Amino acid sequence: MTSESPDMRASDSERERIAELLREAVAEGRLDMDEFDQRLEKAYKARTHGEL
Repeated sequence: MTSESPDMRASDSERERIAELLREAVAEGRLDMDEFDQRLEKAYKARTHGEL
């Protein structure tokens, strides 16, 4: 989701940006709640850009 090196540490604001994209996807019906929950958990646990 980013052009940075996959090994570079992700910031809190980058994790929040991904969380917002996931919320938008659920609101638009592109993700169901189970997939949203799984992806959101991964986003908040991500330490690097590659994990995001």
